[in-house]
Amino acid sequence: MKEKGDQILSARPIPEATFDTWSQSALDYIKKTFGSRSGHLNVFNGEGEVYFGETSEQQLEHDRAKSLQHRISVLVNLIDQLDTEIKLESSVTPLALSVDASVWSLLHPRVVVAAKARFDSGQYADSVEAALKELNSAVKAIVKLRVNQEFDGADLMCRAFSPKNAIIVLDDQTTESGQDQQKGYMQIFAGTMTGIRNPKAHENLTITKERAIHHLFLASLLFHRLDERR
Repeated sequence: MKEKGDQILSARPIPEATFDTWSQSALDYIKKTFGSRSGHLNVFNGEGEVYFGETSEQQLEHDRAKSLQHRISVLVNLIDQLDTEIKLESSVTPLALSVDASVWSLLHPRVVVAAKARFDSGQYADSVEAALKELNSAVKAIVKLRVNQEFDGADLMCRAFSPKNAIIVLDDQTTESGQDQQKGYMQIFAGTMTGIRNPKAHENLTITKERAIHHLFLASLLFHRLDERR
């Protein structure tokens, strides 16, 4: 649109219809790029606006040229702004990728297997749900093997890690510290199912990339704690 405007300006005189068509097309591009409520629209229309009143065609054509020059300069500024934003985004992308790579190396392998593909495709809430379903399945399998009973979710975690009659023992239950850890992790395992897995399973929730990473680290911690059971 900027190049087309330069061509119209250099081929004066500027017909009214040509000016109006170019201006409307440029406005449409600005709306598509920056939104229909962008302040750039007012700047584009503002200075050098053409007023059609009782005046000579020569004066009207002069006003159109003045307005066209202003609008071309606005487009030049917008192009420079977009170029700057593109350069900034391209400079940030490699860093973001390296952070993601380091994150996966820190997570439990079962979390990586369950969640990574979904996470990489932008399905952040689904990646968390998949990791917690895998955790639920891991605990369920141990409980099933030891007592031949099936539970699920928070009920499963309370039954598996209960300090009073633990199926899965995390620490020495003859000490107060061990009992505290058993009770504390029981509450964390159960709370994770109630507060994180269940809402996502019951509703179409969305979360940010950063929050998904927080939840995946929690799932990873619980997997590692499960691996360390006595």
